[in-house]
Order: sequence, then C-alpha cells, then structure tokens
Amino acid sequence: MFLLALDTSTPIITVAVIRDDTLIAEAVFGEIDGPQLHGEQLASLIADVMEGYEYSELDGIAVGTGPGPYTGLRVGLVTAEVIAHVHGLPVFGVPSLDAIANMHRRHGATGMITTVTDVKRKEHAIARYQNGDHPIDGPRLVPATSTVLNGTPSAIDVALVAIARAKRGEAQPMVPIYLRQPDVTLK
Repeated sequence: MFLLALDTSTPIITVAVIRDDTLIAEAVFGEIDGPQLHGEQLASLIADVMEGYEYSELDGIAVGTGPGPYTGLRVGLVTAEVIAHVHGLPVFGVPSLDAIANMHRRHGATGMITTVTDVKRKEHAIARYQNGDHPIDGPRLVPATSTVLNGTPSAIDVALVAIARAKRGEAQPMVPIYLRQPDVTLK
C-alpha cells in the first residue's frame, strides 16, 4: 500500500510517504513550544515528500485525527480531504494517540503502553493500550501535571496503523477526535 500520511494534531507537523512498511520520504516542521504554523507550512511539506511521485500513484491518504488543538487538527483533516477528493483517493483516519502507541511498539515497548499528548489549556489527552493498535481505555482528558515527553505522533506511524487496519478490513473514518467544546461558538 502506497500512502501519503500526515499528522497536524500537535505543534509538530509531520508528513511522510510510505510504501507498505518502507519509508520513502519524511518531512517534519515545528517545535513543541513553538508557534502553530500548520496552514503556512503543510502544503510545502507535502510537496517536498511527493517530489518525484504523482498523486495517481498513491493508494490513499492517512491522516491523524487527534485529539489535538482545534485549528491545527482541522488544517490536516481538510488538507487530506481536499487532496483525496481532487485525486479520487480514499482517506484513512487514524487517531493520533494510536500512532504514538505504534511508534513505541516499533521501538521495542511491550506490555501496557499509556500514550499522552498535550492538548493545551492545561490538559493532556491519554489512552492506554495492552496489545495491538486500539486503546483499551481512552482517549480522555486529564489535568496536565507534568511535561509530556512522548506526545508527538509521526506520519510514519499514522501510515503504518492505517496499512495494518486496511489489511484487516477495518473502517477508518476521518472523524476528528475532540475531547472538549471549542473556545469559540456561533450563536
């Protein structure tokens, strides 16, 4: 399976092209405490990783669905949906915490894994995984009591989870995971 994958659920923007389990190209932008420049940077990162490839070669697009801050998350979801629509490709939604769990498994973690990501407003989103790439608990919000060290999903792992779930025939809806109400609403 040949995928363009992206995740914008944290201040770090990550984009990759993956063929089966082989990384073809990857681009990363941002820093955990830096400004959120998702709208300004995502398109150029995608162009960088797609250099030398046509969208018609892809089997689909995998996108991290959060949880994460509203604006950054929406930039990634809308970008994935537009590219998929224009090129007639399927979109595979992958919860970003699932991608983080997959990353830790790839690097040798065994047993129970708890993934954590900073979702701002002094809160963290967490999920627990025993085996596989589906959580046994979460995602849910908890008060932020310490610095998050393992909370940045990789587009590589977004793609790998999407490929594994596609092989199992699992539905992968592109539905954002919002764990709280937005700051601004229309009346």
